[in-house]
Amino acid sequence: MSTDQLDKAYVLVGGEPSILKERLAETLNARGIEPGSSFDYNEYDAAEADIQSVMVSALTPPFLSDARATVLRRADRLSDSEAAALIETVSKLPNGALFILVFESGEKATSTRKDLIAAVKECGRFVDCSAPKSAQIAKVLQEKTAREGYTAESGAIEKLVQLVEGEYGDAVMELDKLFALCFESKQISAAQVEASVKESRTWRVFELLDAVAVGDLGRALSNWKLLERSSGKFMDSVTRELFPQISRQLRLLWQAKALQEAKISISHPDAAMFCPEKHSLISQYERSEWAANKIMRMAHSLSFDRIGRMMRCLVEADLRLKGQMSAANENESIERMLAEMCATASNR
Repeated sequence: MSTDQLDKAYVLVGGEPSILKERLAETLNARGIEPGSSFDYNEYDAAEADIQSVMVSALTPPFLSDARATVLRRADRLSDSEAAALIETVSKLPNGALFILVFESGEKATSTRKDLIAAVKECGRFVDCSAPKSAQIAKVLQEKTAREGYTAESGAIEKLVQLVEGEYGDAVMELDKLFALCFESKQISAAQVEASVKESRTWRVFELLDAVAVGDLGRALSNWKLLERSSGKFMDSVTRELFPQISRQLRLLWQAKALQEAKISISHPDAAMFCPEKHSLISQYERSEWAANKIMRMAHSLSFDRIGRMMRCLVEADLRLKGQMSAANENESIERMLAEMCATASNR
C-alpha cells in the first residue's frame, strides 16, 4: 500500500475474520504502526469501551512517532448516540492520526451507523472485507499462493475449496498449513491437499449421499465409517449433528428436483418460488456453487417419491437410535438406513 493511499480514517466492513485481519494489518503496516506499542496504538471493543476514551484517543496527535492509530472493533455494536458522537470526532482528526472502525458482523447498520460510515468515506477510505463469492474463492487462493512465492499443481486449489465446502476462512487456514508443509519445495500438489486438508463433515455427508443417490451401498458405508472415525463420541453426535446434516441435504435435493421439474436454474429469478428461506438451495449456491451444483447432479437420478422415501428412512433410523422402534444395535440401525436408502434410490 503506497503512502499516497493513506488517509486519516478507515472503515473495514465484512463478516470474514481472515480478510478483516489481513486488511487491518495492511493498513497499520502502511503507517509503520506496531499493534504491540502502547505509544502509537490503542485498540477498543465497541461493546465494552467508554466512547469518551475512544474519542480522546482518536483525537490525540502522535507522541513519539509519525502516526498514531486508534482501532475500534465491533463498531456494529455502537449505539446511535455513540455513533453520532464519533461522526464529529472523524471530522476533527489531527494530522498523523489514524482512526480505524471495524464492522465485523453481517447485521444491517442503523441509519446513524450508516451516517458514520459515510463520514469516514468523506475523509478516509471504505474497505470491503466480505468473503469472495464461491466461484471466485479458487482464484483468490491462487493469487495468495503466488504472492507467497508458491505454485500449485492443476486442480490442487480447487480440491482444497471442495474439501472445506467453500468456506473461505477454513480454506485460508488450510492453505497456510500447506505453505508450512511445502516450505522447502514451494510446490503444492493435489496429493498433499488430499493428505493434509481436514475435510468438513458436510463435504463427507455430500459424498455419502452421492453414493446413496446412485444406490452404491458399499461406497455409502465406506463414507459412513470415515465419518465415524472423525468423531470421538460418534453416536452421541449422530442425532445432534449428522442426522440434521443429512436431513438438510435431503431437503436441498427436494428443492433441486423441483427446479429441474420446472426447468429453472438455481440462478434464475424465479428459483426463489421453489426454495424456502430456511435451508435454501439458493443460499447454498451463493455460499458454495460447487456444493449446490453437486446437489443438482444428484437430483437428476431421483424422483420426488424416492427422495420422500429416503427422508422416511432417516426418520425411522432416528427413532431406532432413540429406542422408539426396535433395532439390534446402533450400528445395525445406521447400516439398515443406508441399505434402505440405496434400495430406494435404485428403485429396488
